Amino acid sequence: MEPGLVSGDLLVLNSDTPAVGERVVFREPDSGKLAVKSVAGGPGQRVQFMDNDLYLDGKIYRRPIYSASDLVPLIDTDQQVSLPKTAPRFPFPEAGFVKEKERWKLETKGVAYLKRPPHDSYLMRGSFEQGAKWARDLGVEVEYELLSPDAELHLVVRKGVALFTLVISDGGGKLRLTRSDQPNNNVEVLLEQNISPASPSGSAFLTLADRAITFAINRLPLINARAYDLPAQPSLSDGAPNFRTFELVGIGGLGPLMLGRVRLGRDISYPSTGTWGVKEAFQLADQEFFLIGDNPSESHDSRNYGAVSSDRILGTVSYRIWPRGWTDFGWTND
Repeated sequence: MEPGLVSGDLLVLNSDTPAVGERVVFREPDSGKLAVKSVAGGPGQRVQFMDNDLYLDGKIYRRPIYSASDLVPLIDTDQQVSLPKTAPRFPFPEAGFVKEKERWKLETKGVAYLKRPPHDSYLMRGSFEQGAKWARDLGVEVEYELLSPDAELHLVVRKGVALFTLVISDGGGKLRLTRSDQPNNNVEVLLEQNISPASPSGSAFLTLADRAITFAINRLPLINARAYDLPAQPSLSDGAPNFRTFELVGIGGLGPLMLGRVRLGRDISYPSTGTWGVKEAFQLADQEFFLIGDNPSESHDSRNYGAVSSDRILGTVSYRIWPRGWTDFGWTND
């Protein structure tokens, strides 16, 4: 269950009927071993995996994601971790930022884009575990301070050919979301609205996960799971895609502004693998649950051994206790 759970965590269970997204302790049908997994589907539901997303009864499942704590961590500037060259980084000095103690200050204009697209890696309590596949459904959270009424914070997320840019301006009192699709780069304004009360400083979070856009300030959603579509990938003359489908993130804006803690994360990806994890829908009977690990690319779960009956479930996890001081990958009822 890494990185959601780590060896040494203490779990407190209750006897409540588990809901989708909650963790349970159970005995695996094939091995009889005790295991911990998350509920991907409950009694009577149809579970399906398409394009690495989870569908329940034919509709995409969108879990609440309002901060980087709800994602699998890739970058956390508050953690002192020795990172390999392949780890994602924001090159703030190259974008015009100057380090001031533990924060980054921008006087003019600039955006720091990730040096390279991130993989499905994760941070885990002082270490960095390298993944092999491109990361999907990225989210970025940054502590910011606009130092003048004209300053702007820009958060940018690229998904394939689409570039989404969110701007906080007017002393933290206005929000603007735009989109441009390569190669034409025509800018489309998706949303403009006032922020009340104005937020000249705080924590801003933007993610494109589960085919929806969410933006929150101080973990309060201002854009809550706004659905979007991606254009078809342009092709070369031989039919090959003209653009790679990786994702990138940029942070910056118009100074003077200050950035504090920066966190980048990715959503859980659900590959359709295994005997029961194919793209066809799996129908659950009464008292059956479909259970899946927090790192599905590596997990042995219901995609391999099928549904788990309720009599195999020992309890639903209420909360966990970990070594004091760790504040990584979070989830409900920490």
